Amino acid sequence: MLKISTAPHINSPQDTRSIMLDVIIALLPALAAALLIFGLGALIVVLTAVAGIRYPPPAVSLLNPSPAVMF
Repeated sequence: MLKISTAPHINSPQDTRSIMLDVIIALLPALAAALLIFGLGALIVVLTAVAGIRYPPPAVSLLNPSPAVMF
């Protein structure tokens, strides 16, 4: 018989914020290696990606300067 239960992470004391902080900490060595190998261009790519995710409306308005039209 198949036993159905909740996923194990539901009972974990970690929240999404602490898990994402762990992910950011884990990516720091990769960022350091990218800066070492590719130079300052890698940092510009990372900062652009973070800005696009964190602030999407200003990023979209920079790409499309025409005003939005509602129909």
